[in-house]
Amino acid sequence: MDVTLMIHIASTFAWRSLTLSWFAERADTSLLRRAKDDLESRGARVSLMPERDSLEFRTSWRTGRSWLGQVTGGTVVVEQQADRILVTVRASFWPLALWTALFLAVLVTFRFPLVLIFAFAFFVIGTVVLAFMGLRSIARAALTL
Repeated sequence: MDVTLMIHIASTFAWRSLTLSWFAERADTSLLRRAKDDLESRGARVSLMPERDSLEFRTSWRTGRSWLGQVTGGTVVVEQQADRILVTVRASFWPLALWTALFLAVLVTFRFPLVLIFAFAFFVIGTVVLAFMGLRSIARAALTL
């Protein structure tokens, strides 16, 4: 039986930068390697930052049509405190917002049926939910024993 010792602190969305953040904590080390492996398995390009406790990820052609293809990039930051480690995963959703706005403008301009507009809206909502869960899974992958 695999037990994940993780405490969920918070998840936030900043409208100004269209950035979704997921915060989690655990009392252990060596977390960036796990987050890097998880992101690379999803098809992202990952590079370590000059600081030893963070990395950046970007989409690549290997991300396909997954939620990771809807972000411009993101960061994973590991902060070590006296009694715990805090992992923060952030990603910006500018491509999703841009394509959604353009596609909705076309649908409304050419007076497509409301059923099609609502179907697209549900697709976008589903993508956002998958992205939220995807960022959470990256944090969990870093924190899993």
